[in-house]
Amino acid sequence: MRNEAFPVLLERHGSDTVGLMTTISIKLPEALAQRLEAAARQRQRPKSGLVRDFIERGLLDQPCGSPSFHDLAQTYCGTGRSGLRDLATNPAHLQDYGR
Repeated sequence: MRNEAFPVLLERHGSDTVGLMTTISIKLPEALAQRLEAAARQRQRPKSGLVRDFIERGLLDQPCGSPSFHDLAQTYCGTGRSGLRDLATNPAHLQDYGR
């Protein structure tokens, strides 16, 4: 049994050689697998290339090593007071709720 991913042959996109690739395995719900298959057919690209692109875009949205504001302010969360009572328990503020 393999405990770590292993490198495979070079991948090419057009005339660009991307470099050494590592193989991984993922499990997808059937509906998502069908959507991936349809997208690959429509774009005439391998599923692995689409998954790589989607992962890369997702990781660009959340840069590693950059803490969020919440991460930075976590020690201060809930320590201040606004001076207002809890508005969720005031019937005047709940009068039109859900309409």
